Amino acid sequence: MPMTVVELENVKKIYSMGDAEVHALKGISFKVEQGEFISIMGPSGSGKSTCMNMIGCLDTPTSGIVKIDGKETSRMTETELAVLRNKTIGFVFQQYHLIPSMTVIENVMLPLKYKRTDRKDRLALAKAALEKVGLSERENHRPNELSGGQKQRVAIARAIIAEPKIILADEPTGALDTNTGIQVMDLFHEINKTGTTIIIVTHDPRIGESTERVIKILDGLLC
Repeated sequence: MPMTVVELENVKKIYSMGDAEVHALKGISFKVEQGEFISIMGPSGSGKSTCMNMIGCLDTPTSGIVKIDGKETSRMTETELAVLRNKTIGFVFQQYHLIPSMTVIENVMLPLKYKRTDRKDRLALAKAALEKVGLSERENHRPNELSGGQKQRVAIARAIIAEPKIILADEPTGALDTNTGIQVMDLFHEINKTGTTIIIVTHDPRIGESTERVIKILDGLLC
């Protein structure tokens, strides 16, 4: 029986903006099972980014329950959240977030540095991750020598190196042309075949259509 890796139960999030309150999430509930490939879709301002922050252990709810890998995030300290985040989730962002002064392979190795993995092991794992994304020949290049699609592949290699249960991708094709975007989505599908849960946050219906299940958010509610 598949294990539930993400569970939101009646989650609300209210932000204070001066004297006003913004109700970003208004009581949403859903589950994601291990090995699923889903998208969270909605226009700008719908609440999908807030939802992503909940799943990514970057924020906690005002009320309701968020469980990641069976652990309730609102009961955890900042340190415990950081440990859960680093152990369970690999992040992929629209703007890649690569460090310009580092080579490709140094960027990919970064998550393991925080885990205090031996450098020799880090190097071997980074080479394997780059091979998976088809960029072995680029390991000594710097990000400014790469195309947008190649940068996103490096970001994906960095996300998978620590073998997280969940890949959380925020508009991963947003800065790419259509064909390159399709190639990146194909890569996510290949990673998903290994059992990794993929959650893509997007406003693009074409991306939603290429995932197994779509969770639609509008005005802080599921629709």
